[in-house]
Amino acid sequence: MSTMPTKNRILSIQQLSKLKDHKYFSTGNTLLDPYMQIFWRWLVEQIPLTWAPNALTLAGLTGNILSTVFLMLYCPDGHGYAPPYCYLLCAFLLFIYQSLDAIDGKQARRTNSSTPLGELFDHGCDALSIVVIILGVAISSQIGSHPVIFSLVFFITTSLFYMAQWKTLVTGVMQFSLLDVTEGQVAIIALYLVNTFFGHSYWNANVIVEGLTPKLILWIVGILFGLSVFVKFMTVIVQEIKRKASDHGGINVYPAIPLLILITFGVVCCIFSKSRVMQNNLVLYHFMFGVVITKLCCRVLVSHMTKSEMCLVDSIFISPCLLFLVQMCQVASEDLMLWIAFIYAWMNLLVYVHQVCSDICDYLNIYCFSITHHNSNDVQPSKKS
Repeated sequence: MSTMPTKNRILSIQQLSKLKDHKYFSTGNTLLDPYMQIFWRWLVEQIPLTWAPNALTLAGLTGNILSTVFLMLYCPDGHGYAPPYCYLLCAFLLFIYQSLDAIDGKQARRTNSSTPLGELFDHGCDALSIVVIILGVAISSQIGSHPVIFSLVFFITTSLFYMAQWKTLVTGVMQFSLLDVTEGQVAIIALYLVNTFFGHSYWNANVIVEGLTPKLILWIVGILFGLSVFVKFMTVIVQEIKRKASDHGGINVYPAIPLLILITFGVVCCIFSKSRVMQNNLVLYHFMFGVVITKLCCRVLVSHMTKSEMCLVDSIFISPCLLFLVQMCQVASEDLMLWIAFIYAWMNLLVYVHQVCSDICDYLNIYCFSITHHNSNDVQPSKKS
């Protein structure tokens, strides 16, 4: 076991010890995975053995963020029109992300560099990718003209990813269904390509009756499907919590509190806004909350992998708190405070991720973005655990 300094550490020695012993378990196959695996197995063989798995994951995430930022620049209100090349770029970068996300684990096994950090980093990047992807899809389908539906779609989708991690925490197994992430990504790529080659007009065309448009049909069906998955996840979680109440009751129940706090802030900040901050900054508003839920997902992952309790509150809640307080006290512009809250949320998330990765790398004597290990003289001496 490597030694490490005790100052400025987020994870305790006990947590790191549990994380070192963590094993990843998954069950189930999606509809398209068996076919995509043929391509992914070929693709990973083209990757140099010197490329670190986490670097592949980060490259895919960066592409996803950039694609959504391009759409945000053209459509900050969530229902503008972007040039066709933007949608083509989004489709291409999402395909790249899907491919790199699928082969990072294979690359880790090829290079004999599999560690618990890889799972944590992979799923943490997935949490942020869900946020930027759903924002991109909402913009592309012109749903910004219906802010309430936009919010429902966003919070249901991001909450489902959070609950998937919560379900893994209580069951100990990552479970995949017939229609899962791969199928969703392929559908989104198809949507981007339709926008690229056929334009936007069909999203607002009337279908059967006046006011019933393809975008409303798409998202109403999506919301109903999301709610059905929510019920399914919640049923499994409640059953497992009851079954394990005597052993891990606290650990299993705690993730519910931060999620409820976040959703409450999202609803309250929208209702009490005197300047219609959500409606006027639709994408930025939800992006800020997306960064918050990304950190909460990371906290659930850490709780699962270290077999430790999750904190009920988090410093990243300062972001929605700032927005709420300025609405109540009217001491500053809500638009300005939204930007401050957005920047703070990003800083808070990045500091947390950096420190957690540093703690794990020091403890396991590895680098995050390299397949080589620390030299012995790189590790700071300290009291042995």
